[in-house]
This record gives sequence, C-alpha cells and structure tokens, in this order.
Amino acid sequence: MKCPCGTIKENKVLPKGNEKPLLYLVGEAAGRQEIQYNRPFVGPAGQVLRKALKETVLKHTNRVRVGNVVLCRPTNNWGNNRTPTYEEIDNCVEHVIQDITRAAPKLIVLLGKSAAYGIMKRTLPMSQLCKQTDIFTKATVWYTYHPSYIMRLKSEEAFNDYCSFWNKVTEYLICNQPFFSQV
Repeated sequence: MKCPCGTIKENKVLPKGNEKPLLYLVGEAAGRQEIQYNRPFVGPAGQVLRKALKETVLKHTNRVRVGNVVLCRPTNNWGNNRTPTYEEIDNCVEHVIQDITRAAPKLIVLLGKSAAYGIMKRTLPMSQLCKQTDIFTKATVWYTYHPSYIMRLKSEEAFNDYCSFWNKVTEYLICNQPFFSQV
C-alpha cells in the first residue's frame, strides 16, 4: 500500500513552525480544517492545543514545530475524519521522521496513540505511555493525550491536567536549554 495521500500535494499538510525548534509536536493526521488552511492543528483540537500552549510553553518560546504522522485526511465512508490505520501510518510517517531529524529538537511530544505508534512503534494504552520517556534522534520523547481526546472529555479538570503536562514541558525545556526564556 502506498501513502494514503497519494501524489496530490494539495491534500497534504506538511509540518509547520520554527525550522530549528526546541519542541516538536507530532499529531495524528490532518482534519478537514487542516486541509482547508494547509496547517496542522487549526481545527477544534488545535484550538485546545493552542490554548494550553499559550498558557505554558509559548509564554517562553516560539521555537515550536508541529507535524502529523499522516499528512492527509483519512476519512470514513461518510466523509468524516477517522483514525489512520497502522498501515497508513507506516506508509506516510517517513515524511515527519525526516523533518524531525532535520529539525533536531530537544524534546518531541507525541500527541496520542497514532503518533506514538508512528514515531516509536509503541502500542501501549496512553495511560501507560504518558508515564514513559524515550529517545528519538537524540531528542527526549514524551507522550500525552491528543487534544481531541481532551476536547471530548468536556471537563475543566481534564484541561487543567493537560495544562499541567505542558507546564512540565516548559520546565524541562528551561532546565535543558540555556537562556530558554530569552529565546
């Protein structure tokens, strides 16, 4: 099977953000709004992610890059977004792996199970992965829930917990990058 995006460039949402990021976020796949605006995380899940980042990481740096393990929008029979299959991820993930390698971030955060599988081939439940740390191309790798999951919970407590995770990301970057708050 080939990449589900095919060769049509208009249907692919390439990684965006700082070319030399401290932090690289990897999500699942482009959604309807991402395809429309040709940017990752501009839909409802992206709004949740941006709100959490604005309250934490982005107060200190703009050296962030965002990509997805699948560049296009997988849909079900009714044209709605769906989770990409492992086969689709395997056939598309090389794009973001090359981008991560080129960008050389200090920290990679994998947002959800699709990203965890795509980059690290990890298939454990997110509740277990969130407690683990890995290394990929010399960068530390952390796992957290995809913002669409936080959005579906419709809980202020869940969002606050999500912000706590991003505060830990900020602390990690401050401790591991000289002059982080001035970058």
